[in-house]
Amino acid sequence: MSTPEPQLLAPAESVPNRPFTDTGHITGDFIVLDQIRATLLATVRALPVDPSPGTIFHPSEADGRAHRIVVLNRLGLLRDEPLALVGFFGQRRIDADPASLQGLDEELIDELRSHQAMLSYSSRELPCGGWANLVLLADPQGVRRWRESARHAFAVSQIAPHYYATIRIHNGALPGGLASPALIHTRTLYYDFGGSIWWQAVRPAQQA
Repeated sequence: MSTPEPQLLAPAESVPNRPFTDTGHITGDFIVLDQIRATLLATVRALPVDPSPGTIFHPSEADGRAHRIVVLNRLGLLRDEPLALVGFFGQRRIDADPASLQGLDEELIDELRSHQAMLSYSSRELPCGGWANLVLLADPQGVRRWRESARHAFAVSQIAPHYYATIRIHNGALPGGLASPALIHTRTLYYDFGGSIWWQAVRPAQQA
């Protein structure tokens, strides 16, 4: 598959025939990310001691959908310091096999323990059948190091195109730490795997 350079989108620019890039999704996605943030905060605050890095929790959702939290650094999550965030929203292909991600998912979780800046990795099932992921890191440099890891690169190039039809990846920050609901959006990356040539784009946030 060919992977051309990402198209640069203006903050409010629309893209014909690619509804998953509608700017309204950014607002909706960040509402979901804030809900995940709140659940993560309640989970780590309720822990009597710091769990081993990579401990997995399964908080209950009212509608029964799956929600998994991987805690890498509880103390880091509870500090009142800025955190970097990555939000992932994937639209699953109609013929996608969930079992195809099982082995890779376990490997990715194991790899997270080796990234010092990684604080947590949350995954929540969406009503549409896709997934929302919230990754929190101690600093923006940690995002770059994680993105450049071999396992992450393999997942993006070899696994995601066969499981997801489209993907939105948001970069941002929690300037007041996990306890602050003020999620800041800095940019969004888009991937469309529907054709013989993968379409990619990047949209910077609207400046205040």
